[in-house]
Amino acid sequence: MRFHALVFVAGGLLFAADTDKEKLQGTWRAVSAERSGQAMKKADQHSLNFDGENFAIKRAGQIMLKGTFKLDSTKSPKTIDMTPDDGPQKGQPSQGIYLLDGDNLKWCSAEPGKDDRPVEFATNTDTSYMLVIFKKEKP
Repeated sequence: MRFHALVFVAGGLLFAADTDKEKLQGTWRAVSAERSGQAMKKADQHSLNFDGENFAIKRAGQIMLKGTFKLDSTKSPKTIDMTPDDGPQKGQPSQGIYLLDGDNLKWCSAEPGKDDRPVEFATNTDTSYMLVIFKKEKP
């Protein structure tokens, strides 16, 4: 009986991760952004696209960074690890957290390669975290 309960719980957790992964699919336009406690100008020129297990970050339509991502929706806050597949940070995961609320996505992460993960959706001058608020684009 215990085994069946564990299988049920594990299946529910996997379903939650798949549900978030499914909800992330598509293009998200940045509404605001900050790094190290400072607002970033021209945030609205950036977008984040999720396609399957892949992501691409664009600025003014040009790909700046692409790679793969993994979610863990069992954590609180939920975690996202994004690993670039090219450039100087290739293979170095960026550890982050995320919050999905309908067509709104809040994402906060450390720089790629840092063994550090934000624990809240905030930045300050003592960290190099980036916090971005996105709105999902309609297809």
